[in-house]
Amino acid sequence: MVRCDPGSLPVLVGLGIDAAVHDGPTRVGAVTVTPHGELHAVIHDEMPRISNLGVRLEADGEPTLYHPGDALDADFGTVDVLAFPLNAPWQASKEMTAFLRRHNPRYAVPIHDRLLNERGRDLYLGHAAGFGGADTEIRDLAGAGAVEFTR
Repeated sequence: MVRCDPGSLPVLVGLGIDAAVHDGPTRVGAVTVTPHGELHAVIHDEMPRISNLGVRLEADGEPTLYHPGDALDADFGTVDVLAFPLNAPWQASKEMTAFLRRHNPRYAVPIHDRLLNERGRDLYLGHAAGFGGADTEIRDLAGAGAVEFTR
């Protein structure tokens, strides 16, 4: 069964896919997947907001991870590794760095960066490192291969 946000449910069911709204913690092997949030960040006042679920991943003895999807407003608690949108049409750099400061994880991994050229990506990574969480190490995984995170 596919767990999804409320907006995706009718589309998946219409395609004949066994799906249900992801409305609470779910175990996948040793990992607990917990959804957080409800709506995509505002893109424009004239565009209706759509569903967005971030997910928190936890496994005994392993670092916790949160992936926000396309919103920065969910309350997901403290995590070791935070995926953060580096750039998006709905986000300013000041919102990205405020997100990192507010949560101040041990590690932060940039995602959502395909709209940036190399110079722009370097600029945003510099903002994340310089203005983000005081105790946060930015771990850029682009081209890094396997990377290990510790608690």
